Amino acid sequence: MGGKRGSSDHRDRKNNKKAKYQKNAIQNVEPRWSGIYVTCVRGKETACRNEVMLMFNEYAEKFYGTTTATPKVKYGVDAEADSESEEEIEEELSIEDAIAREVNEIKQSTKVTGLNKNSKVLPVFTPISVGCECVLFIRTRKPVDPVDFSLRLCREMKESGSKRTRYTQRLIPVSLTATGNLDELSKLADIVLKPHFHQESDQKGYKFAIRPQNRNHNNMTRDEVIRKVAERVGNEHGHKVDLKHPEKVILVECFKGSVGMSVVDPQFDELDRYNLQTIFEKQNSLKLDDNAQETSRVGGSKAKVVEANTKEANTKEIGTEETGTEEIETEETKTEEPNAKE
Repeated sequence: MGGKRGSSDHRDRKNNKKAKYQKNAIQNVEPRWSGIYVTCVRGKETACRNEVMLMFNEYAEKFYGTTTATPKVKYGVDAEADSESEEEIEEELSIEDAIAREVNEIKQSTKVTGLNKNSKVLPVFTPISVGCECVLFIRTRKPVDPVDFSLRLCREMKESGSKRTRYTQRLIPVSLTATGNLDELSKLADIVLKPHFHQESDQKGYKFAIRPQNRNHNNMTRDEVIRKVAERVGNEHGHKVDLKHPEKVILVECFKGSVGMSVVDPQFDELDRYNLQTIFEKQNSLKLDDNAQETSRVGGSKAKVVEANTKEANTKEIGTEETGTEEIETEETKTEEPNAKE
């Protein structure tokens, strides 16, 4: 009986491993990916994915002039700056897993974008089913930079004031991902933070804030993440923590067995932390206020005109009454004059 149980466990593990690379199967966010976490209304994950893909592809065409990936480039941040660390992360994957992963990506991309099955060109966006309520992950490829793309898209939403999505809420860009443990977090931080905090020359000191988010993740606590990332930022260039007025905001997204990181500018807060729903509601509220003020101004002007016309009419009536009185007095005077002669 023990042999049967062992055989069953082995079969389950094998099936689970295969399922990871099947169409529409739930996947984990793999190391060395870049992308955008998207939060949405509960139960509307599929609808959100569809509307986000349409919107993302439209703006990729507008911002970068393409919806297909640049060939022969590494995902994530600058390849030259992170080649050694990326190789260490890549070692965790076996050759078979890596091949299976790429094959599955091509299948998913063909289904989502309608690309020819024989084409080796991948789209800049690939939706990943992560098996979690209210959360999606859209993997990005060059030339799309998830941080730049999210910022520009949210600016467009604010400037236009148009509601492009129904179920989408927040966008959380991650420049690069790694396995969700402290050792890999340290390596990830060195890669992502270097262009912002550790330039070789003329490095400016920045006030920064660390904003971690744990979703279905228990490998690292919030405090552990903050301490580790702050340690990698260091203070040798004059960097210091400022939670109220940061010049750089470090986003750390811990999801299941993965951790992703990015560095965004203060506009992240000005744009309501990239919450599309909030951006639209605020812009709509401003429009309603402007319309109300305009209506009030026009109504006030009309009221003044009516008041002026009323005063003018009253003045004319009073003038007419006075004229009538003068005529009556004149007639009475004429009547009295003959009597006076007599």
